[in-house]
Amino acid sequence: MEILYNGITDSGLKRKVNQDAVGMFCHGEVGLYFVADGMGGHASGEVASGMIRDGMSRWWQEQKNSWDPGRFEDYMESLHQELLEINREIWEKCNQGQVCGSTVMILFLCHEKYGVLSVGDSRIYSYESGKIRQLTVAHVWENLEETKRRYTVEEQKKHKYYGKLTQAVGTEESVDIFSCTDRLKKNQKFLLCSDGLYRYCEEEEMIQNISNAKNAEDIRSALNKLREEGYSNDAPDNLSAIIVYCKNKTPFMFDWFRR
Repeated sequence: MEILYNGITDSGLKRKVNQDAVGMFCHGEVGLYFVADGMGGHASGEVASGMIRDGMSRWWQEQKNSWDPGRFEDYMESLHQELLEINREIWEKCNQGQVCGSTVMILFLCHEKYGVLSVGDSRIYSYESGKIRQLTVAHVWENLEETKRRYTVEEQKKHKYYGKLTQAVGTEESVDIFSCTDRLKKNQKFLLCSDGLYRYCEEEEMIQNISNAKNAEDIRSALNKLREEGYSNDAPDNLSAIIVYCKNKTPFMFDWFRR
């Protein structure tokens, strides 16, 4: 398998400071990719997203010389613990009478498996066989079980808390982290993006651009077109995205057993 990837991050049309941070690390058939969206309107969102970037970089450097396909679950648990530690660090160092935090989406690839960790409302999509699906579940008010029990969908959309974040890295002493794992499909692609992109880009536009990303140059072009689409719809917020393409040169071993 060959991993092709690229990413973008911009301040948007109305923000003076880019509070987003992106990270992309790859070694052979192992990769770590993330998008952290510092909380706009709050104090030092770029500090929180930067601390996530530094923590993920530190984790990668500590692990990069010991990749073992049989330790995928161990790596995922280690990433989970690292994110909890980053949350504690931001909470203790930055939330002194002010709110400082960040959402984060993490994609970890290890040979034939992938894992996702997320906090907040940024998203990770998977593209397979011409279809796109969201892998992450947003930490927002309308996704709370209590909200679903008390309000209809239409009532939720009219509520003042609709879309309000319920989890972010660093805003509380503890944090709930969404996670999922699965086996990679043949030639699977991923799109990681902040709400500054997906709120201003139609899903059909995402599908078209991701489907056309078949090599490194195509990935750069797809990202630029997604950015242009967001800006054409007056995207005001910081805008960040990463496309990852797991390009298979030969069938996976488990594909042979399925035949």
